[in-house]
Amino acid sequence: MPKAAKTKSTTRTGASSGTKRKEATGHSSANADPSSWRASTIPVGRTITKSDVRTQYRFNKPADVAGIPFQIKRYIQQCFTGYLAQHSLDRRTVPGQLDMQLYQERDIERRAWERHGGPEGFEAYLKKLYQRHLNSNHRDSEFTQPRHYSFGRQATSNIQARISSAYKRLDNTVSRIKKIMQPWLFEAVKDALDRNDALDYEYAACYGSNDSPCKQESSYLLAETFAKTYPFRPAQPLPPSPSVDAVRAVLADAATPPRRGSDSEWGRDLDGLEFHSSSWPEPEEWYEWSPDYYERLFSVLIRVIEEHGIGDDGWKGIRWEVYDKYADAFNKRISYDAHEKQWEDDAAHWLDGRFTTERITLDFTNRRCCPAGLRYNSMLPYLNRSGGVSVGWVHK
Repeated sequence: MPKAAKTKSTTRTGASSGTKRKEATGHSSANADPSSWRASTIPVGRTITKSDVRTQYRFNKPADVAGIPFQIKRYIQQCFTGYLAQHSLDRRTVPGQLDMQLYQERDIERRAWERHGGPEGFEAYLKKLYQRHLNSNHRDSEFTQPRHYSFGRQATSNIQARISSAYKRLDNTVSRIKKIMQPWLFEAVKDALDRNDALDYEYAACYGSNDSPCKQESSYLLAETFAKTYPFRPAQPLPPSPSVDAVRAVLADAATPPRRGSDSEWGRDLDGLEFHSSSWPEPEEWYEWSPDYYERLFSVLIRVIEEHGIGDDGWKGIRWEVYDKYADAFNKRISYDAHEKQWEDDAAHWLDGRFTTERITLDFTNRRCCPAGLRYNSMLPYLNRSGGVSVGWVHK
């Protein structure tokens, strides 16, 4: 936890300055001794955007958050438009990218407590703002406050106790899952939920917020089951060999698709890339590597299997490098659909075993697009006895 900025001991002059200092820390409920402050009810790891820090905690100046660490995460901007009737929704991607400045909300709350003399002082400050809100011309609108505080929400002590209990249960669940889940998967799960937070305004307008501790806990419990479908990720990449080096050379030559909407090349086949579109079940446009490139890639993957086999020193090791490259090139990250309560990974087929040619499963991979892809598929072991998907998908 970063230390609060030191307060100068010199006397401040001017009536307005003294009034502001008294307004921040001069209420009777303030308690300046941090050792006696209650524990935070905010889940460990919960992030908050810079804009929410301003609106919910009233930190409007850079000095208010000085010294508090933050992360910059880049998301592909999306919005969701549609209607709730029959749970139908039309999704469309909005061009561009969004840089989110994310803080740990516990750090922000702690700074608010330090500023206002502890949790009781901060609550008194919010209560005063709420009373001011009730006396304003905007009293019919919702009072903006941190989501874990409840002024104006008519929360009884019993409800508050249940909320506190739910957040403690969420904390325990997240801590337990973090201990048993592969570290890279836990970070991917947390990142997916952070992305959902970044899209919360648009998503909640259609589906309702996924913000309650019970919903958050459900997301993590589903992720726990989802994560069990993944094989163990090796700590180190494979050592060099003729076939492994050939795969890496082909991956280094992989094309990256243009940005949607902001690039005049969008919508055309490009060198190493093939453009696709579909109107069902909803309009969608996307790029894939071209059949010629896939022929090259599958051919060198076959060489790895022929030279090293399908064990850890061969296919089971090299598949992770293809998975990472594909996920990075096409932004195919692990994601969570809060409406369907489903975790998804559109790159997971690179980690999966053999698919049967008698079912539609193979059509949702790129193995059918070229002769080498079909041969590659036939050389893999079945990870699912039915020849279906076994990695990155939980059957309901």
